[in-house]
Amino acid sequence: MSPAAGGNGLRTTRPPVMGAIAVLGGCVGWVVAVLLSSTSHSVVGMSWAVTALWAVFAAVMLGAAWRTYDVLHRKNQRMASPYAIRLLVMGKATAVVAPAVGGFYFGLGLWRATLGPGSFTQSATLSLLVGALVLFVAGVGGLLLEIACRRPAGPDDEDGAARA
Repeated sequence: MSPAAGGNGLRTTRPPVMGAIAVLGGCVGWVVAVLLSSTSHSVVGMSWAVTALWAVFAAVMLGAAWRTYDVLHRKNQRMASPYAIRLLVMGKATAVVAPAVGGFYFGLGLWRATLGPGSFTQSATLSLLVGALVLFVAGVGGLLLEIACRRPAGPDDEDGAARA
């Protein structure tokens, strides 16, 4: 039974929810920066190596989304159920966690750039802001992977609707 017909289907993560999670993560990052600063602890930045690893992760998510879409929707091939479930879980987790962590990095970077000791051109601050952007791209990759994992409608469906 499809979700439209009253079943308990798994829905894709909505972009407004991802945005709200990112804003919440940004607020948490800002508050953490303020608390660390008020207790005389330094608000550390992030190295470019970590940013590069996040970029590799984002590329893997986007590649997995494209490959899944290509196999299921363009070539109309089948995919093993355990593999599809792993991809769906990875997409769902990335669509939720990546905006939260990216928002956290953005909150830290924005605090460092405005009120903290750094500026927009300082390497640690810039790597935080670029890392946040890369994580938002990874979140979009996770959302695209969720969408790609939807099974296209076929003759086996009772109502002809695509199911998750």
